[in-house]
Amino acid sequence: MERIPKPKHGSKEWLMERWRDDHGRCVFGASDIPALMNASPYKTRGELFADKLNEPVEQAESAIFKRRNLLEKPLLEAASEQLGYTFHTPDTIYRDGRLSVSLDGVDYESAPSIVIEAKTSTRYSIHDSSDLPAEWLWQGWAQQAVLACPVWFSVLDRDLRISVVELPENAAAIDTLRLEAEVFGEWVDTNSAPLDEINNFSADAIARIFQVAPTTIDLPNG
Repeated sequence: MERIPKPKHGSKEWLMERWRDDHGRCVFGASDIPALMNASPYKTRGELFADKLNEPVEQAESAIFKRRNLLEKPLLEAASEQLGYTFHTPDTIYRDGRLSVSLDGVDYESAPSIVIEAKTSTRYSIHDSSDLPAEWLWQGWAQQAVLACPVWFSVLDRDLRISVVELPENAAAIDTLRLEAEVFGEWVDTNSAPLDEINNFSADAIARIFQVAPTTIDLPNG
């Protein structure tokens, strides 16, 4: 794993670190992974391909992004209170192969042993791990692929419930993600995506998201 000083979140420099590595190869941030794995409600694989071909452009802060930034600190504090660790946002990008992830919260920046992903949602109601949507699962598995440690979600959901929920382990999903990142990344590097495959991803090629015993910690609304 490579550790890279993190530019200002959302800046052009930060976007570039999530676009290409030092050798000019396509890399994927954790937020790219749902689209890569055909699990994003917001972006298709074809749109991801176009994004990765073209140099990123810095954009104005959206309302959703601003809300998330404002609530990230209290969500990290909620996770700290419930899990017994002190979490902070690292000034580091963690890279392994084609995966280049920024993290909301870690216990130790140099060698994290636990990762916190802070989420706010008006779409999802989260009680336990079985409620985690596929797009979040793939983001978490990308972080696990790089860090090889537990990932927990600290969530303010649509019901204004704060829950601290552990990502289910899924080694097969991580293996599939790594393979697809290599295949798709090579398509971007050579601008040679098969037109009949770019927006398709066989269900047989995606690791089955298995059911696990729910793991959650609910915090009182008050």
